[in-house]
Amino acid sequence: MSADFYFDLVTALWLGFMGACIGSFLNVVAYRLPLGMSVVWKPSHCPKCNHPIRARDNVPVLGWLMLGGKCRDCGAPISSRYAVVEAILGAVFFVLAYVELFRGAENLPGVPHTAFTGAVDLVWYPDWSVIGVYLYHCAAVTLLFTMALLDRDGHRIPVKLIALTVIVGLAVPLLAEYFLRDAIVANPFLFPQPANVRGYLLQVVAHALLAILWCWIIAVPAGLSASERFNLAAALSAAGFFLGASAIYRVVFFALFLILFALLHLVQRKSKRHGIDAVWIAFLILLILWPAINATLDF
Repeated sequence: MSADFYFDLVTALWLGFMGACIGSFLNVVAYRLPLGMSVVWKPSHCPKCNHPIRARDNVPVLGWLMLGGKCRDCGAPISSRYAVVEAILGAVFFVLAYVELFRGAENLPGVPHTAFTGAVDLVWYPDWSVIGVYLYHCAAVTLLFTMALLDRDGHRIPVKLIALTVIVGLAVPLLAEYFLRDAIVANPFLFPQPANVRGYLLQVVAHALLAILWCWIIAVPAGLSASERFNLAAALSAAGFFLGASAIYRVVFFALFLILFALLHLVQRKSKRHGIDAVWIAFLILLILWPAINATLDF
């Protein structure tokens, strides 16, 4: 195996570890935010005995495994969801590195950002346009996954989180035209052209309105409560901010989501389970697979 293979693997593992650390933080956010607690200042602690979590026990996934799913001090059980969330975010960051970052973002429709490939040429000798796209999509997964966790716990998604998602999702493409002009010329499907910013904003608003309407339509057959309907509409609208400047992106996204939801909801109706699970499973499957799906689209 070549040296490039090991550079790619080590870099992807490092990025995956960073993703797992972010997943660990998301667990904190999902627990503390609904309670009005600070997600920054107070260190991680056991909710039963209130003892601070030691640094060696706070390593993503491995910490939970080494503790056997129990608090080191009081023996209280620690939900496996903590390790699962960390593993999912780590896997997403790892896979996205290979699918998008190391391939020069050629998975996106249009012309690739660069002819270079691999971690050495794109990360260690940084190509910031490609790295920026990778971080942009990692941010999308992180913010939307946070919404899913809050909804899964029965909480209404806070307006502050929605506002943050809107700011990140809209500000990056609009500011990119000033800092990443080469990336914009190379990939008009991802970033709005300077002359078409108004059209891009109108398209985003239309996507949000369509998401809200669609959630009202499926509310009864899916068994969604008012809070669940609000959460899903917020998440689908937020996803539209990250889909790029191409209207085709949004059409494909909604079409695939509808198909996934219909199939999963049918299975869960047969098993007499609640429909909201089908909604979020379909949404997260599509969200995680979206970069790979883009690689199959040819505009």
